[in-house]
Amino acid sequence: MRLTNLRRTSQLLAWVAALLAIGGCGTYTPSHTRVGGSPSVHATGSATGASASPSPPPGSPSPLHTIPASAFAGQPPFSGPAVAKFGQHDLHAAYVELVNFAFATGWNSHLIVKDRTRLSLADLATVRANLTPACRRTFDATFAKVVLGDKVAVRKLEEAVLFGVTGPHGLRPPTTGTIVTARRFTPASVGLDRAQAGGRLTVAFAAKAKIRMVSPDGNTYSVPTSRVARYWLVRNDGPDRAQRPFLIDAWAINLTVKAPSAF
Repeated sequence: MRLTNLRRTSQLLAWVAALLAIGGCGTYTPSHTRVGGSPSVHATGSATGASASPSPPPGSPSPLHTIPASAFAGQPPFSGPAVAKFGQHDLHAAYVELVNFAFATGWNSHLIVKDRTRLSLADLATVRANLTPACRRTFDATFAKVVLGDKVAVRKLEEAVLFGVTGPHGLRPPTTGTIVTARRFTPASVGLDRAQAGGRLTVAFAAKAKIRMVSPDGNTYSVPTSRVARYWLVRNDGPDRAQRPFLIDAWAINLTVKAPSAF
């Protein structure tokens, strides 16, 4: 991702409305990324407990649950038909699972420094392990196009996974020290997607983090990034269901990347 290629877009509320209408695995709304403007998410939860911990290594098959349970204390009880179907306990588990997934994949320091020419499916093991077979096939097809340099596919993958981040005037992530800082996320809303038999669980929330960048002359900059995401989930009936109660069957993610500022 080159920060100089990002485009200005409509206001966040319009994005949320579009997001709620999308349901394909890895689908996204085009022209979603903007530079400048006011903050796009208001943090009510903090993942700062995870900031001192490394991102899961690329070959790791599962996200590391490094965000402390106390960070989810601001989530009020869920309401609506999803409660009757899944119960508060399972809904909270899905929320915790997805927030950890979002940070472990969307803001993974190992991937942020790796450009697409060096990217492999093994680097995306955490993503793939949390998808349903159908969603994984769609994801893999998108990745195959990314390897070939397809710009639409690259933008599509960047919705969920930041990789190869560079900036103007030679800005790059540092080779040492912390890359991702100031992780925050909001409470979630849940619902039922009755378009399919059985009704898939939907979970939506916003998350944000800052990416530390360094210029060739050694100055440090911070790049604010945020995502508004909605996930469609189904229960995981596989042998790893204790670790992953739900699998992601689809998502819609709007990514915002702002201009670098002095750290």
